[in-house]
Amino acid sequence: MTNLLTLTPGTFLQSSFDKVGDGRKYEEIELKTTGTKTTFTAKTPIQLHPGTTISGDEKAIIQLIPYASTCLWKPQVPVFSFSGENHNLFGGNRASKAKIQNVKIQNSKFSRQ
Repeated sequence: MTNLLTLTPGTFLQSSFDKVGDGRKYEEIELKTTGTKTTFTAKTPIQLHPGTTISGDEKAIIQLIPYASTCLWKPQVPVFSFSGENHNLFGGNRASKAKIQNVKIQNSKFSRQ
């Protein structure tokens, strides 16, 4: 059985992700929504350790902040980025064995309908 760290909707903290990955206390982060609360917000860059798996319950939404400073991620090249006047990104650098599944990732400028 996988060791799960369950997170409920709110703001992501790096301290939670530091516990997850190869050789760490947890192997997987589970994003568990409750009722109409479905949003998990990344206000700062989040570093994933090798072997990290993030799973949602199919209603989970990860929101990326608008106007994120590009200097926070240099010299990385974004894997996914949103165009327009806002800058936010979901990037990886020398990532290995990281999985994100059953989660919607969206620009926080857009609202869910």
